[in-house]
Amino acid sequence: MVRTIVSLEDFDKKWLDRYSDHHKQSTAETIRFAIKEFQKKAREEERHVLLKRTAGLLKGKGDSVSFVRKLREEWD
Repeated sequence: MVRTIVSLEDFDKKWLDRYSDHHKQSTAETIRFAIKEFQKKAREEERHVLLKRTAGLLKGKGDSVSFVRKLREEWD
């Protein structure tokens, strides 16, 4: 594990300490958890954007089974 220094506003540090105490965990563990949650949310947002960008991509190509069969025929 890598150590890093983070500068926080005083009220943010106090809130973080209270939150950590309430959940009976270290401040470092709270920060690690928050980063994991932030990463998870970012991945979900990226997935949502990708789905939005590709939605309807095959529109007008017929049904998907026929489209895939046609693609596979090109491989032979």
